[in-house]
Amino acid sequence: METKQEVEQKNRPAFIKVSEEDEGGRIVAIQYGYQVYVGDKKESDGYFYYYIPSFNIHFFAKTEDEGEKKANAVMTSFFNYWVKNQGKKAFLDEIARLGFIKVKSKAKNKKDIRFNILKPSIPPAYKKPFSSFNRVLNIAA
Repeated sequence: METKQEVEQKNRPAFIKVSEEDEGGRIVAIQYGYQVYVGDKKESDGYFYYYIPSFNIHFFAKTEDEGEKKANAVMTSFFNYWVKNQGKKAFLDEIARLGFIKVKSKAKNKKDIRFNILKPSIPPAYKKPFSSFNRVLNIAA
């Protein structure tokens, strides 16, 4: 039976909000939310396996603290790679490939674009939500 906290974490949608600069449409900041799931047992090598379903990212860690730090690190790396190294078009193509869809914004700032994820599938070994995060990454150098 899932706890109330587990149900709430599972139901938080992953999202990406892209903020653009006025000139050229360059991405200057990204706000994002995602869920991390942990495998239901410790493996024989002493590690727990973690999964970020919205981004199809798997990693491992020995402790929950290490798992949280690694989750933040891999997500920062994901955005830095796709936005800074590959460019805006490649980034938008990649998040579309992952299942994120653009949603209409009611915000007054037309330079903010929000994307929500379609419901990701979660492998049976990762049924326990570990944590949910909401972060902001400034891209401008």
